[in-house]
Amino acid sequence: MDSDQFRQAAHAAVEDIINYLENSQPTHIVPDQEFGSFQKSMPQSAPQQGEAWSDIYNDYKSLVQPQMTNWIAPNFAAFFPCGTSYSSILGELYAASYGGSFFSWVASPAATELEHVVMDWLARALALPEAFLNGDEGDGGGLMMTSASESILTVMVAARDRALRMERERKQAGRVNWFNCAKKLPNAAEDVDDGIGVNGSGPPIPGCYTSEESMSHFVVLGSETTHSSTKKAARILGLQFKTVLAPRDAGFAMTGSALAGAIQECLDDELQPIFVTATLGTTATCAIDDLPGIGEILKEHPFIWGHVDAACVGAALVCPEYKHLARDLGLFGSFNVNLNKWMFVNTDASCLFVQSRKCLARSLDITPSYLENDAQLKDKFYEPHHLSLTLTRRFRSLKVWFTLRTFGIEGLTTHIRAGVSLGEQFSTMLSHRADLFEIITGPAFALVTFRVRPALEQTDRGSADYNELCNDATRKVCHMVNSSNKAFVTGCEVGDLYVIRMVTSNINSNLDAMKIMLDMFVDAAEGIRNL
Repeated sequence: MDSDQFRQAAHAAVEDIINYLENSQPTHIVPDQEFGSFQKSMPQSAPQQGEAWSDIYNDYKSLVQPQMTNWIAPNFAAFFPCGTSYSSILGELYAASYGGSFFSWVASPAATELEHVVMDWLARALALPEAFLNGDEGDGGGLMMTSASESILTVMVAARDRALRMERERKQAGRVNWFNCAKKLPNAAEDVDDGIGVNGSGPPIPGCYTSEESMSHFVVLGSETTHSSTKKAARILGLQFKTVLAPRDAGFAMTGSALAGAIQECLDDELQPIFVTATLGTTATCAIDDLPGIGEILKEHPFIWGHVDAACVGAALVCPEYKHLARDLGLFGSFNVNLNKWMFVNTDASCLFVQSRKCLARSLDITPSYLENDAQLKDKFYEPHHLSLTLTRRFRSLKVWFTLRTFGIEGLTTHIRAGVSLGEQFSTMLSHRADLFEIITGPAFALVTFRVRPALEQTDRGSADYNELCNDATRKVCHMVNSSNKAFVTGCEVGDLYVIRMVTSNINSNLDAMKIMLDMFVDAAEGIRNL
């Protein structure tokens, strides 16, 4: 493909993209295809000779596009919001044109420094504590990741190695009891100085990567509703995971007292908690864990690294009415938010903020001679690859810069408030059919969870049998609505309840679509009663 052919193809692509984004009213939200049918339509081997772009384009239009689930359809209310925008798409286009891997300052000064700029813009917009900003005064800062899962794994690696350094400090001090030793050690925003260098200097930390026995008593904590990424990260690192209760009477949120109890149970069993994920907006119900209470517990147990996962709801902190939720974030060592969920930036765009970049670098920096450059000699300067699991990095900050400048904080605030308002309106409409539905949580941050009531004469409300009937009815209604392919929602288990999650923060969500979906829920709920 030469430049003239690219120009022609690019013009057609832009028109296709505009048509898709402006006319997102598909007949089917999820492709009406059998599993494996797409793969069967493809040849088994790549072509030996190059093909004409017109043939490739025609196959894309006829084979690929029809089998894409439409995440931005107004009636797509599943999973979580996952949007895009013209500014973000342009950022991706320009970033792709450079063809580089932006792992260090010398690999691209603009890419490295623009990431610092937009992370600080974002930190200030979200009212994060100053300790999370890139600056000369402190050791904190933000960096972009592929996902919240990568962010959590990254800080858990640092927490594990920090705990091993604490273990070494304990042994050197001749103490047997972890709790007594940890009282004299710094919190997760700081680090333990054992003389090991940063940025590649000094020997590797002994025992950090090879001694399984030294980590056998380490435990990661998360609630019943903590995202599965925390448990997965613990599994990857060979750490135990302990669940903290988050019952319905606590709003499905983890409390400080529940965490304290779980910590004590670990200590009684001679196990050492080293990491806990608190959540600002759980996946299941958008519950907010007791951040002040958990933060106070972390003060008493400074050997535990506290992390706040705000993958979706964190974006709402741009709104003045939610900024109070950031007040206690300084009690935690790290915080993550996904811009691709509620801020008009396409996937991937996860942002991780830490109070100690040094902690990350001590675990993740391995700098071979061919990556050395003069910028690394700057005081408190960390290359992107010093702080992440991978060397290769995309120029993600460009699309964020474009989008923040295009919409401004006011535009983002308006969008988030619109999603929240739709959730409130849907909840009100749902409450008018209390004979069919029971609202379980919300509206909270553009999410309402509810379940379907069975016929009243079947059993007494509040009994175990009634709960099972509700769960069964809710599963059936969820399946019926999704099977219509005119709407898409997801259900999930919360405690012993099965609920339907109604997400109202899609970039194309609107009140008319909410009314249509409510009618679908009503028809399905009434239909199963008549079976």
